[in-house]
Amino acid sequence: MNPMPELNPQLKQLRLSGILESLEARNRQAIEAKMSYTEFLALLISDEIARRDQKKFTLRLRRAAFRAEKTLEQFDFDRQPGLNRALIQDLAAGSYIREKVPVLIAGQVGTGKSHLAQALGHCAVRQGHDVVFTSQTQLLTQMHAARAVGTFERRFQALARVAVLIVDDFALKPLRSHWVSLSAIFFRLLDSTLLLGGERIVLRVNSGRRRRFLRKGARHNRREHTALRFS
Repeated sequence: MNPMPELNPQLKQLRLSGILESLEARNRQAIEAKMSYTEFLALLISDEIARRDQKKFTLRLRRAAFRAEKTLEQFDFDRQPGLNRALIQDLAAGSYIREKVPVLIAGQVGTGKSHLAQALGHCAVRQGHDVVFTSQTQLLTQMHAARAVGTFERRFQALARVAVLIVDDFALKPLRSHWVSLSAIFFRLLDSTLLLGGERIVLRVNSGRRRRFLRKGARHNRREHTALRFS
């Protein structure tokens, strides 16, 4: 008697339909290796866990909305010999998330800051954290639109609970006139990301005149932070 046709609807009812993808192959493997029933069951459960973990990873990666797949393995450290590799590896391992320390990445344009920020975000996704990658312009535009349609607080709370919020091009351009009223709310969001359950902020900032804006923001967020400077 072949139980496969009967297992199909039963597994779907139990929300275990993913097992069907490898069931026949695993069944043959179990017969050839003369596995016990418990060994066969453990194999199927292991496959299901791996499938679910991969599904969660893919979903977190899509929600992160990275501009491109930038990983630490792809980062060219030779272009930035002055970078503290030990610190970056420590950050990649999630130390800043566990210790709740914001990360500021500063330096000249085109030196790899955005790549590194996304790479750290990618590492966080691998570790099971929810990540959102955005730019200051995109973030303020979304917040302005949310306020106009009455969904601001819901959007604010959703961002505040994200484990790793990466704000690219922070203070790169002057605020537009209709964004000025949002500047205090923007820094409130950075504080709330730490206070309301979100674990970390990664900010990419550029050098030069933008430092004044960063100092202004420091009044809103006086927490310890880790800084990486690109030459």
